[in-house]
Amino acid sequence: MANSAPANSAPIITLLTDFGLRDHFVAAMKGVMLSVNPEIQLVDISNLVPPQDIFTGAFTLSKSWSYFPPGTIHLAIVDPGVGARRKALAVQANAHYFVAPDNGILTYVFDEYPSFEAYEITAEHYYRKPVSQTFHGRDIFAPVAAHRGVDQPWNSIATSRCGIKRSVPAGTACHSEGKRCIDPGTDSGGRSIRQPDNERNAKRRSPTF
Repeated sequence: MANSAPANSAPIITLLTDFGLRDHFVAAMKGVMLSVNPEIQLVDISNLVPPQDIFTGAFTLSKSWSYFPPGTIHLAIVDPGVGARRKALAVQANAHYFVAPDNGILTYVFDEYPSFEAYEITAEHYYRKPVSQTFHGRDIFAPVAAHRGVDQPWNSIATSRCGIKRSVPAGTACHSEGKRCIDPGTDSGGRSIRQPDNERNAKRRSPTF
């Protein structure tokens, strides 16, 4: 897959997380990426997604990513399954690149561009070592996004195409944009895409790293 960014332009990486703004987590991820490539342009979409709220993350990403130029890399980390057996994804859709856990956060991207290409991230030599079991955003996703930003092709970072999760956790959320409630158990056409998601049953929610 060729990089579609304009020639000689600094790569753009957007960041969407549920980390909040009070702690060091966002800064740590940015530091990792800038250490790989100091020329990266980092743009925050939002770091105030409610803790573990995959639907709000998916919705926010869907309303913002397409306004960036072709070749932009979108790093989306709302990850209740961190440390569990869920895939780490590298995705291309409409000349944009996405790095995210396979938990439904890219559902609306997949729905809008069904010709997407999804790969499982497997190239551990790009990871920051040692890899924390609770902060994959810093140790896996951030360095992979940054290495894509120095024009490493997906097939050197993510070596196998894979199936993906195409649903967000069940429930209904209301957003001021659009003036209607949106059921995250459906795609943009109203078709059901619900799947069981036991991760949402936790009594106490905290940011996911």
